[in-house]
Amino acid sequence: MSYSSAILLITYNKPDALEDSFNNLLKVDFLGNKVDLIISIDNSGSDDVENVAKKLQWPYGEKIIKTFNERQGLKKHILQCFEYAETYDVLFLLEDDIYFSEAMYSFGYGAAKFYDDNDQIAGISLYGFQGNWQNWAFRFEPFNSGYDNYFMRLGQSWGEVTTKKQWLAFKKWFEKNSEFIKDEINVASVNRWPDSSWLKYYHRYCILENKFFVYPYVSVVSNSNGVGIHNFKSCNDFQVELQGRNKEYKFQKFDLSDKNTIVYDEYMNPIWLKHFIDVDDQDLSIDFWCSKRKSQLAKYTLTAGYYGKNYIKSYSLSLHPIELSVMNNVKGEGIYLYETKNILKKKPNLYNLMNYSLRTSDWRRIKFYSTKLFFKTLFEKLNKKLHRK
Repeated sequence: MSYSSAILLITYNKPDALEDSFNNLLKVDFLGNKVDLIISIDNSGSDDVENVAKKLQWPYGEKIIKTFNERQGLKKHILQCFEYAETYDVLFLLEDDIYFSEAMYSFGYGAAKFYDDNDQIAGISLYGFQGNWQNWAFRFEPFNSGYDNYFMRLGQSWGEVTTKKQWLAFKKWFEKNSEFIKDEINVASVNRWPDSSWLKYYHRYCILENKFFVYPYVSVVSNSNGVGIHNFKSCNDFQVELQGRNKEYKFQKFDLSDKNTIVYDEYMNPIWLKHFIDVDDQDLSIDFWCSKRKSQLAKYTLTAGYYGKNYIKSYSLSLHPIELSVMNNVKGEGIYLYETKNILKKKPNLYNLMNYSLRTSDWRRIKFYSTKLFFKTLFEKLNKKLHRK
């Protein structure tokens, strides 16, 4: 069955970024499909971006330029962009600070077709995490199942694909939940996100409805993280390894009851690991990264934070990814199973977890580079403040 598809490129006030993104798109393998390009430009008071958009020649389908008479703002702009999913079976939403792999379309289009009939899939991410989104200093390494994807109860904005069915399901939910409620259901940091964020609604939607995004093990987009609305300077915090060449993707069936389905919660903890621990599901919380609220923990907690010697069982924090030590019952220290009541009033020691993520104990190098980075960042912030004045 053939699915209609379109690329929606979201931009605002950076003509150079639009041109770079477009040239990057020309290198993507579109599998011989007809793919329309929609360039949606929020109003910045200047015609520079629109003038660039008009000059671009798109060889794979129709080119559509969408402009606005007034500034929409990020949330309103992107939610309007999602409406194009009612015209196309598969819609790629890409912001102009994203770099695309040759394999981007192959993964996104293939995943959209494969999971379109599964109501528990909320969307497809083109971005594959290599760091923990609650603490970027912690390395995130999903367990490799042999397929090309895993699942996470977490939305994504750094390259997203939605099908018509997935968008309409979210739209129906959003019509009843357009006021964002800040409560303990959300990941704590999301409650601090600004009103301009649309992604926080997707996060809440996934948590409340127990829906999941499809993620690639090897990312097919990377966030170039340039200067823009959210960043005062360019950095490489969110840049990730990219799939170099196109390939034929093999997708995993989604089944929460199957221990071989690799699925993570919104805190990047492996939900499927419960099958390997001799504790009733409803009594077990997995909080490897010590990022959950204490009120969210069940009777027992499996964690890589050290809360003292009063643990029930321990595993070696040595294998990568972290789940392997538990799956294989590797004896040692670093991963602990606690009775939650014994850790509620304690703060975790994260030294071993940080050392595990850094994969080094060379304190001299860590001290030198962290000190240099601290003063460099401080200088840049001060310099920016002076220029504002």
